[in-house]
Amino acid sequence: MTMQARFGIIEVPRSIASTIEHALMAEAAGFDWFGVADSQSLFRELFVTLGVAGQATKKVMIGPTVTNSLTRHPAVMASAIASVQEITNGRAMLGLGTGDSALYNLNERPKGLKGLRDYITTVQSLLRGDHASFGGRDIHTKWIRDHDIKPVPIYIAAEGPKTLELAGEICDGVICGMGFSPEVAELTLEHLTVGAQRAGRSLQDIDIWAMTRVNVGPDRGTLINEIRMELASTAHHAFRFTQEGKLIPTKFA
Repeated sequence: MTMQARFGIIEVPRSIASTIEHALMAEAAGFDWFGVADSQSLFRELFVTLGVAGQATKKVMIGPTVTNSLTRHPAVMASAIASVQEITNGRAMLGLGTGDSALYNLNERPKGLKGLRDYITTVQSLLRGDHASFGGRDIHTKWIRDHDIKPVPIYIAAEGPKTLELAGEICDGVICGMGFSPEVAELTLEHLTVGAQRAGRSLQDIDIWAMTRVNVGPDRGTLINEIRMELASTAHHAFRFTQEGKLIPTKFA
């Protein structure tokens, strides 16, 4: 199987002005994806930021990388990302995960796999303009249907086997966070295939991305120290529930 290599960059929105500047720089440099991080206690409001960055750019795909499935009701999420889709003339994507600092700062806990599945399938229905059932109530996003907004592709941020399988089964794509070794890549594709086959799909139906933290400069120690918080957050997010199936080197397990 041959896959085309594409590149994206994720913005931590320190200010609205700098995010617009960085989105334009990313687009000019040929990046395919401009993602924006989401944590209401740490960063600027996600969908305000996406709206202005989307309006400033012309080609690059843009969306949350990633938001969570708890702090916004599915109807709120669908309406927000569909608005970005309208602003960008079809360049929006929706990256979803179980949540981290956005939840802990509200004294909330991440949803389990079933909760994530229910949330995603509900948002998918609403983005098609359909009615959906959530929390025992019928909900809709009438304006999306009335204005014929193109459905937004949904990506799961996945580290573990079960989440990868869920991505393969129900999502347009996946953002993999387990690493880049050949062993990790092989295991990732295996689990995506398992999920895809459940739904009668194949790997070719899934847009696969891999995410890492990067800091560029001449001194390794300084660079690591500068992104120590991000590295710790990545490890916490990947291993907080289980270490099973994540190929952790023995010296770190």
